[in-house]
Amino acid sequence: MELLEKETFYYKFNDRLIEPVECAFFTEKNYKRYTSHQEAVLAYFTYMNRKWSIQVPHLVPGLKQKLDQVPEVEITLTPEIKQAMEMRIDAEIKADMITKEATGFPIYGEPVQQYRARIIRERIGYRKSWEAAVKRFPQLYKLTADVKLVYMDVPSFDSYNGFPIRVNSQMIQAVALPPENFFAEDGEYESTFLIYVGIQRTRKDFWKVNDLLFPDKKNLVIYQWNNDFTNIYNDGREDDGAFLWSIYDPENKQFTVMDIVLIID
Repeated sequence: MELLEKETFYYKFNDRLIEPVECAFFTEKNYKRYTSHQEAVLAYFTYMNRKWSIQVPHLVPGLKQKLDQVPEVEITLTPEIKQAMEMRIDAEIKADMITKEATGFPIYGEPVQQYRARIIRERIGYRKSWEAAVKRFPQLYKLTADVKLVYMDVPSFDSYNGFPIRVNSQMIQAVALPPENFFAEDGEYESTFLIYVGIQRTRKDFWKVNDLLFPDKKNLVIYQWNNDFTNIYNDGREDDGAFLWSIYDPENKQFTVMDIVLIID
């Protein structure tokens, strides 16, 4: 079971394309049905745990010192990118001004040109930070190779909050889902996708995301897993739910492991 870093990291940094889904991709040449699905889920948690450790390196002995050795990345945006960003902002302001004229209510607490300059600065700053993170993350991730899952023989993880990810592999259970049930209208996956708090998603968005992730859906092998064998879904269990699936594409010998966690902020 090998993490497909390029594909996984792409959606990590372009998560808006598949929100509210979070996922990782793995290649598996020696497919062993249910056993491989379970291995894929644990590999997904390993990836999530390593990714999480980058945010809290002080909780892993020696990791902060390693990560600090990775140099910061300087990003320079091309004039074409800056111009495109300014054009988008100008279009947004124009639409806002039309709304303002129609309603009679002010929409900015500052002069329009001052607002425009501030938004441009903020967007450019965000774009640079994003591009720097994209370039730096693979180096940081490689340095987390020693960060492991914590396996525990406990019946409940409700009292184990925060890093690291803990699992009881004896509690893992799954049910097989035919593709037509998994992608079904008003099925659990679609319903979970559509009710995610903070993101307005439509049925059209649902299919757009799944066409990206699963171009060929008919031969997929799918399992849905319980969520109480780990602490990573504690918040979801307390709120509106946490849903975990492993999907194997036999043609490409590739796993997609994905979850949706419904948390009320």
